[in-house]
Amino acid sequence: MTPLPLEYRQQLTNARLKKILFDHAALRYLEILIEEEFRKLEGLRRSASTGKFDLDKRMVFDDVSPIFPQVKKEIDILLGVSGIRPPALVAYQPWDLRTSYPVLGPVGAGLVAMSLSAGLWYYRGGSWLFLILVLAGAIAGIKMLNAGISFHDHLAESFFYSPLTHAISIAQGARCQIRAVQIPGILAHEYSHHIESLAGLTGMFSSDLSFFKEGFACAMERYIASLYREKEGSGAFVYYVSEILLSQMQEMSRRIRRALGLPGRKRDAQHKVRLQRSRPLYEMKALIRHMNDYAIGSVALFLLESKGGRGIYKDILEGRFDFSSVKF
Repeated sequence: MTPLPLEYRQQLTNARLKKILFDHAALRYLEILIEEEFRKLEGLRRSASTGKFDLDKRMVFDDVSPIFPQVKKEIDILLGVSGIRPPALVAYQPWDLRTSYPVLGPVGAGLVAMSLSAGLWYYRGGSWLFLILVLAGAIAGIKMLNAGISFHDHLAESFFYSPLTHAISIAQGARCQIRAVQIPGILAHEYSHHIESLAGLTGMFSSDLSFFKEGFACAMERYIASLYREKEGSGAFVYYVSEILLSQMQEMSRRIRRALGLPGRKRDAQHKVRLQRSRPLYEMKALIRHMNDYAIGSVALFLLESKGGRGIYKDILEGRFDFSSVKF
């Protein structure tokens, strides 16, 4: 797969996607789509309440591998790519470097920082300057240690793609928060990050592309969930992605209105997405922890897709889609 040219990547930056969203015409179109998505979600909730599908069944690790080839095939067809070597599917283990390096790095750095602070205090104690340095090192160490522990919690509960090892870490056991009906969509989400890596959209200089990367992955997650809904004849596959998309759209509507100096919508209270009893902790954390990356990227690309169809994703990966040509 050929990496995207550097000049085209400028169309995918966080600033560019925000410029597309924070606009009066985009806001009007977004709020039309909110009404449509709310009606869809209400229909799904009615079906769930009557027991037409099961939202609570937990994922079993052995269920994942048989599903992935079909998910990969459908994504490859949509994006017009071929010959992509699939990422490895690896069960998350805290002692396996293929899956745990995002945890061990911050934890190790935190322990080193705290150790250096303790050593510095032991050998050069008594000076106010050194006391400040010791406290700064200890605080930094604790923060890094906490970041590592938090990431461990995420990996133990969900899926995670590593561009360094080209592997998808898969949670297992009692702590796993993924529901069985979410497996196809979340595999599509993580496989999309693999494609982004091959397209040159990851690395130490790619932080300004985070909105696009998460939005693209969310779009692929919704696509595969919708395919499985048709294939299996069950709305359960799209229930969680629909709930998350609507909550992201409502959040962006509020933020865009504030940025444009407009009053809030009265209908927002009526359409408020309430956290369901069966809503996975994984999804709640994703909303809270990554609201910018997920919401801005997901909503911006959803609006573009609603205007131009899913073919825009193939055009983007080929460097042919012109973001400035979109009019809402």
